[in-house]
Amino acid sequence: MERRIVVSGYYGSKNAGDEAMLSAMLEVLGDLDPKLHITVISASPADTSKRHGVEAISWLGFPSIIKALWHADLLISGGGSLL
Repeated sequence: MERRIVVSGYYGSKNAGDEAMLSAMLEVLGDLDPKLHITVISASPADTSKRHGVEAISWLGFPSIIKALWHADLLISGGGSLL
């Protein structure tokens, strides 16, 4: 069974600290379970997807956020949280 995680925070705004924290978090989560499906809520979904190799949705896309949360097993609200 594929586990789904949504990660929210101040991602996609090219803040080096937040991007480094997201990168480290994704690395640890991937080590724990390589089959995790991770969706990141981002100010720049295309950049976040390209940079981190995950699905990303816009922090302004409320229907997409609600859908992702509805299907998620876990929400991780990181630094600079937007929620």
